[in-house]
Amino acid sequence: MIGEVFEGLDEELPCRLLSARTDAEIASVLARMGAHDAADVITELPRHRRQPVLDLLPAGQQVKVKILTGFNPSSAEGLMALDFLAVPGTATVGAVLRAVSRSGALPPEALASVYVIDDDGRLLGTAGVVTLLRSDDARALADVCDRDPVRIGPGTDVTNVAVLMIDYNLTTIPVVDGEGRMLGLVTVDDVLEVTLPEDWRRKAAGPDLLPDWASRLDGESEPS
Repeated sequence: MIGEVFEGLDEELPCRLLSARTDAEIASVLARMGAHDAADVITELPRHRRQPVLDLLPAGQQVKVKILTGFNPSSAEGLMALDFLAVPGTATVGAVLRAVSRSGALPPEALASVYVIDDDGRLLGTAGVVTLLRSDDARALADVCDRDPVRIGPGTDVTNVAVLMIDYNLTTIPVVDGEGRMLGLVTVDDVLEVTLPEDWRRKAAGPDLLPDWASRLDGESEPS
């Protein structure tokens, strides 16, 4: 709960609130946050406090945060999430859907698609959950997936990532290394967060941004 609150705050506010806390208290808060958001907070801490806080994080999260804090924030590697659902192509559609339903630890945006990989972690294809729901449960995932999905390298500039997502109408895009092994994924939310101008992100939703029906309802709610 604490982590969720911090994730919704102005990006500089969490560090101001945490600066008076001990390393252990900061680590306790970050442990409740996603790795990407925790990495953002870590990089804003005074340099001498970063490593002590990192050392107190749970082992799994610690590895992810250390990786993310070394990434360029203006490229795909700086935006990508490290959690995704990867499955072998031999799995059936039904088995994959059951895996999706059991993946409560993954954020919803990471489950928009599943990623088909080989034994070496190389990306072989992707399949949207909607496609899976419309397919026969007994079919092999390899038969219904996109075998040539759009993918990007970790050094791809954020602007190019945004263009690809717009051109191909994507909500997520996989990030692969030079050998084709999947490293993570970038979501459209992540891209919007860094590409929208600051004043746009902070603008309150005025009447001109509301749909017509909402404006009418608002007018009807006023006393006569």
